[in-house]
Amino acid sequence: MPSPRLKNCLTASRIRKYISTAQQNWALTPLTCVALEDSVNGMIASKAARMRSIVVPAPEAQNDPRFVLANVKLSSLTELTAKDLLG
Repeated sequence: MPSPRLKNCLTASRIRKYISTAQQNWALTPLTCVALEDSVNGMIASKAARMRSIVVPAPEAQNDPRFVLANVKLSSLTELTAKDLLG
């Protein structure tokens, strides 16, 4: 459980609810959504949900071969482009 001081922290156990609510409110399908992830587990979850997955791993995880499953792999969010988001 996150610290009470982190009021807007989304944990893995709560994220599905927020994604589902956002998709319903905006009439989105998973195929039109993009997930920005920093972990292998997050990337796997977004791919399982059929979302486009953009990963920005920590420097020590950059060479993890499992990140090849992502649609896009960046070294930093400063590299993110519209093309990355739109495919």
